[in-house]
Amino acid sequence: MQKTLFIGTLNCQNREDHRKGSSDHAKLLADHIEKMHYDLLGTQELTKPFLRRIEKFLDGYSNYGDYRYGDNFFSRHLLLIKEYNENNNIFVSHPILKVRTHRLPWFPKSYQELSWRIKKRLFAPRIATVVIAKFPVVGTIAIINTHLDYGLSSIQKRQLDDLLQLVRRYHIRYPVIVMGDFNMQPGMPLFDRFVESLNDLGINRVPVNQSTHQKPNKTIDHIFVPVIWNVIESGLISSLDQDILKITDHKGVYIKIQVK
Repeated sequence: MQKTLFIGTLNCQNREDHRKGSSDHAKLLADHIEKMHYDLLGTQELTKPFLRRIEKFLDGYSNYGDYRYGDNFFSRHLLLIKEYNENNNIFVSHPILKVRTHRLPWFPKSYQELSWRIKKRLFAPRIATVVIAKFPVVGTIAIINTHLDYGLSSIQKRQLDDLLQLVRRYHIRYPVIVMGDFNMQPGMPLFDRFVESLNDLGINRVPVNQSTHQKPNKTIDHIFVPVIWNVIESGLISSLDQDILKITDHKGVYIKIQVK
């Protein structure tokens, strides 16, 4: 019998109404997850108040992933940290064997990097969430969900290098899915080299080449899956459910795979 898995990645956009725990948008996202019957959905930019609201409306799913600054007194009470304490959460409807959050390099190593961060007021750590889950279709797999820096290639390179090492580590034992908001798109040399390195491991980028952001020409959200998997459908999440555009400025990416 042939079976399918439905997988997605969606940047949920950290915004003020979400940080205040918007019930309307939380219910909209929970309803979307249930309606689409995701086997797994990787998200980015979820803050704790918004996630707690989503959990109240969502049945049949568990979610996993630590926050950029962790969950502690400072991250809960210092405003500047609290506002940007996002996670790369993974919603899963199947049994979980292991969860881990990896810290990616983000701290400036040169005057150029420091001045850029000061100019952009960007001092947020970057992370990758790893979930090992058991699925009825493909067995046990490793899911890596991330949200990388933008705008400065030296920092992006360090993050991609770390992410590649992470993939190699889990690839030894499991089929690996890599997903998230990379803030990079095909045609950028750094990103293309990363794609080629994953290809060498037998992991291919699903070719969704439309803009994944509401702004044009921003194909920055990606899903990578083992080349032996049969991807029977892929596209933008917003093409399946326009209501998602009320929540976020990203359109999201989905795939459906079929395994005999």
